[in-house]
Amino acid sequence: MNVFFDEEKLEKGVQLSHSLSQAIAACNISIIVWSANYASSKSYLAELSYIMVMGRKVSQQHTALPIFYHVDPSDVRNLGGSFRTSFEEHEPNRPLDEVKRWKAAFVDIGKLKGWHIDGGKSDRKDWESEVDKLKEYAQPKILQILKSSYEGLDELEKNIFLDIACFFNWEHKDTVETILSGYYKGVVSGINNLVDKCLLDVGYFGSISMHDMLEEMGKDVIHQESKDTGKRGRIWNPKDVNQVLRYNKVSVNCI
Repeated sequence: MNVFFDEEKLEKGVQLSHSLSQAIAACNISIIVWSANYASSKSYLAELSYIMVMGRKVSQQHTALPIFYHVDPSDVRNLGGSFRTSFEEHEPNRPLDEVKRWKAAFVDIGKLKGWHIDGGKSDRKDWESEVDKLKEYAQPKILQILKSSYEGLDELEKNIFLDIACFFNWEHKDTVETILSGYYKGVVSGINNLVDKCLLDVGYFGSISMHDMLEEMGKDVIHQESKDTGKRGRIWNPKDVNQVLRYNKVSVNCI
């Protein structure tokens, strides 16, 4: 999973850079933090408009997660409070259709389910609580998106992906290719395809790695094959291996 952080200042032309536009279009999740002065920034409004309008056209799985920090969500969807003042200041200075897009994006995001943080001395506790909620809410969505990427692989790529997730994460590429070539044909091509699809990475010293969440998703695929450990296609936990061999419960397909 890649995170894109933009540090460019867009206020002069309010024109998104090509790299930023591409990053937003490629994102599956956008986390938008609202503060009272959010609408005063033309660059924020330009990015928000692109996220809400263009982002969803490019990816049907794009999800926007709003966090309302000391902001009433009703003011966002109704363009009230300080937001109304900010838009009134933009209207004489920006093209009418541009301001309309900004307002539409504001209303759309205000209708989404998000997190409302308010209060004074408890700010830090609130943030920590909201982060925990965000992790709980966002992680299943991310895993679902990763699972859809896995399901789009061919059979060879799926097998290589699962083997690396279960046994060979952080092993040297040459070692992995040698071992897996004893089981499948076209391993080198399969690994290269997974790298091209950003499901694997090959480090400077030749080690193959995948993100922790991809590894978790791969192992979850195996867990869902059967409740009986011995009937799963792969076993990597030493305790499970010992249990299966001890009671002779291993299936013929188990590695």
